[in-house]
Amino acid sequence: MPIASPRLDDPSAIGDEGRARAASLWLASLVVFAVVGAIGVRAGEPELLPALALLVGLTVAGVALLDRNSFAQLFVGHLLVVTAGSALSVLVLAAPIVDRALFVVAACAVALVGVAAAWADVGSEEIGRAVKSGLLTYLTVLVSSVAVGTVAVAAFFGWVSLDSATAVDDALGSVVVSCLAVVVSASCLRLALRKLPVRQLAPRSRREDALRYLRIGDNWLRVASIGCLLALVGSLFLWPLLDVEYLLADRPSLENAILGLSDPALVWPLLAVGVGTALVAYLLWGLRALVRQIAVTSTRQAVAVITGVVITGVGTVWAGLLYVGLVRGLSDLTWGLSTTGVPVATLLVVGPLAFAVAGGLAIVARWLGLLPARATGPAISAVGLLL
Repeated sequence: MPIASPRLDDPSAIGDEGRARAASLWLASLVVFAVVGAIGVRAGEPELLPALALLVGLTVAGVALLDRNSFAQLFVGHLLVVTAGSALSVLVLAAPIVDRALFVVAACAVALVGVAAAWADVGSEEIGRAVKSGLLTYLTVLVSSVAVGTVAVAAFFGWVSLDSATAVDDALGSVVVSCLAVVVSASCLRLALRKLPVRQLAPRSRREDALRYLRIGDNWLRVASIGCLLALVGSLFLWPLLDVEYLLADRPSLENAILGLSDPALVWPLLAVGVGTALVAYLLWGLRALVRQIAVTSTRQAVAVITGVVITGVGTVWAGLLYVGLVRGLSDLTWGLSTTGVPVATLLVVGPLAFAVAGGLAIVARWLGLLPARATGPAISAVGLLL
C-alpha cells in the first residue's frame, strides 16, 4: 500500500497532466540521483546517496503518514518524524556551520527532500501538521522525563533513608521507624483506593457492596494511621519521661521484640505493598484519563502524546540498564549503552527543535510566495541543487 494517497493519474493530485507530470518527476528524480551520486563518488563516499535517500525517505514517509487516520500509521509517522526527521533537520541546519564539506551533504539532502516531497505530494499544509505533532511529542517527552526523573530521585533518596532507618539499634528508633512505615503504607493504600476503578470493575449488582467495603477499608486504614501517629508522638514524649530504656535493660526479650519492629523483612514488604499499590492505581488512573482524552480530542494529538510516553519509557529502560551496568561493573554493557544511547538522547533533545525550525522556514517561504503551492517539492529540490 503506497504511503501517498493521491494517484499519479489524478489531475487534481499531480497536476493538469497527471501522467505527464509523473514523467517529469521521474526525469527530475533521475537528475537529482545522478548529481548526488556523482558528488558522493567524487568525494570518495559512494554510500552518500543511499544513506541520504534512506534518511530522507523515512522523514517524508513519516510526514505523509501523519495524514492518515489509523492509529498504527499515525504512531509510526510520529516515530519517523521525531527520529529520522530530527536527524535530517540537524544535518541540514548544522552541517553548513560545522564544515564546508558537510554543506554539500546538506544541499544534497535538501535536493532529495524536494524529490521525495513531490512524489508523496507533501506541501506546506502537511509540513505544518508534522511540525505541530512533532512539537507535541517533544513536549510530552520533556514533561514525562521530568516526572520520571523526579520519581526516580525520590525513590533513590527514599531507599537510602529507609536503609539507614532500618539499621537502628535502639528500641525508641525501632518504634519510630515501624510507626512511620505503617503511616506511609496506610496513607498510600487510602490514596490507591480512591483511584482504583473498583466500582467500575465490580458487577452492576455488587457495586453498592463494593463501595461499602471500600468505605470500611478506608476507615480501618484511617484508624491505623491515626493510631500509629499517636503511638509515635506518645513514644517520643513518654520514652524519656518513664525511662523506658532502663526498664528494658532487665527485659532483653521484650527489647529484642521491639527492635524486631524495624526489621527490614517487616518494613520493606509493608512499604512495598502500600507504595506499589498507589503507583499502580495512579498509573491506571492516568491511562483512563488518557483514554478519555482520546475520545474528546483528535486521534493525531493523542497518538503524539502516546508516542512521547513510549519514547520516555524506552529511555527509562535504557537508563535503568545503564545504572545496572555501572553498579555491577559490566563494562561491555555500559560502553554499548553509552556509545549508542547518549547520541540518540542528544538527538531527541535537539532534533525536534531543529525539525520545527526547518519546517517553519518552509512554511514561511510558502507564505512569502517563494515556494509555489503546486510545485513545492520541485522548488525545494532546485534550491538544494543550487546550493
